[in-house]
Amino acid sequence: MMNKKDEMRALALEVGYPDTSYHEFLAELTASKNIVRYLEVGAHKGSTLFYVLDANPDCQAYVIDDFQLSTFDELWANIKRFDFPGPSYSQVAVCEGNDLDELPRVMENFKPDFVHLDADHTSGGLLAELALVTKVPYPPKTIVVHDVIDPCVGDAIEQFSKTKSNYRWWVTTQVFNHAAVFELEVEK
Repeated sequence: MMNKKDEMRALALEVGYPDTSYHEFLAELTASKNIVRYLEVGAHKGSTLFYVLDANPDCQAYVIDDFQLSTFDELWANIKRFDFPGPSYSQVAVCEGNDLDELPRVMENFKPDFVHLDADHTSGGLLAELALVTKVPYPPKTIVVHDVIDPCVGDAIEQFSKTKSNYRWWVTTQVFNHAAVFELEVEK
């Protein structure tokens, strides 16, 4: 019988990650920032979400996904499988829908301090997501974008970085498909 960590690792491999470097990176990054409210756009079956929740047992998570790559039921079954309480326990909420339609409401009501974007891999779509998550009175302190290796994602990150001088950013190539991290700079 596998323990929880082994099951989480197996799920990551099952959904197409060749290793868990990205999952571990997100878990370490979120834990180092003591996040309270985590928003994930594009959760698939939840493999990265579970690493974040495991590293941050007191955080609240909100997921938006249109479930083109998996189903709502698959994600929900995994939430139960890994014993991360759903809406009735208030740790995980799942929204089935289009991220561009749902993001304004979620940003306003949930007020995440950490946003993980891994849904739209077109330049225009990712730029729209980035605009929506930063055009709120209380923007997230950290935004992570996955799959920077994709030319459309890389292009969107470059464009966004030129318009948001209040975020410092960096890219890690040490994780699967690379990731960009945007950190809100505190005014002094």
